[in-house]
Amino acid sequence: MKYLSSIFFVLFCTTVFIQTKAQEKNDINDRPEISARPLGGYNDFLGAIDQNIIYSKEAQASGTKGVLGVEFIVEKDGQLSSIHIADSIGSDIADSLKSTIARLPAWKPGMVNGISVRTKQKIHVPIDVKKTAEKRWMAGQLGPRAVEAQPNIPINNNIVDTFDIEPEPPGGMGAFRTWIGQNYNYPLEATRNKVNGTITIRFVVNKDGRLSDYEIVKNLGYGTAEEAIRVIKKSRPWKPAIVKGKPVRAKFTLPIILNTH
Repeated sequence: MKYLSSIFFVLFCTTVFIQTKAQEKNDINDRPEISARPLGGYNDFLGAIDQNIIYSKEAQASGTKGVLGVEFIVEKDGQLSSIHIADSIGSDIADSLKSTIARLPAWKPGMVNGISVRTKQKIHVPIDVKKTAEKRWMAGQLGPRAVEAQPNIPINNNIVDTFDIEPEPPGGMGAFRTWIGQNYNYPLEATRNKVNGTITIRFVVNKDGRLSDYEIVKNLGYGTAEEAIRVIKKSRPWKPAIVKGKPVRAKFTLPIILNTH
């Protein structure tokens, strides 16, 4: 009898363990109070995909065009997991899109009662190989003009966290990222050590659009973040954030992907 009780106890514990693991896998919240969202908004996220995706020679030659449905889970820490391409216009494009999304910065996770939750997302990504090539070429020819760095503006406390219209760089975020890439000088030590990944810079966009108060949020070392700040300081004034029709000072967080390959 004692032997049977031991077996029952082991089976019970095993069942509870399996159920707990299943619950952990399925604890996806379908109705968060605050939906998960990418840093900078969806347009910035799609722009980052467009700027970083690498198309095969076959796709470039055929000028592939279409829309791909992408499903993934936004984890509690904002990382994207279980990325699945729901549609297909070519396996090489689907694989490239999946790997590109996996390299992009984390999202702001969904929230319930002030606590981060796992959420499932589905987005549609337009693919136009020919148009992307044209935009990259145009950005290289007509990207934002660099100007002399503006002096830092004294800090005060009237910086807003929420706004009706987000601040925007001249030419849009896609062109701004391209301009950064063209003006960023990879530090020699970073190149030697094959440093790859994402650095994150935070700064204030003032009412007149000038940038100030630069802060390194995430650093890969070897001078990579400092070089990013050097470049960003040369930007022309942005369009400021807007609240109730009026410009306001706002913090902006900019993730930048570095790749030596």
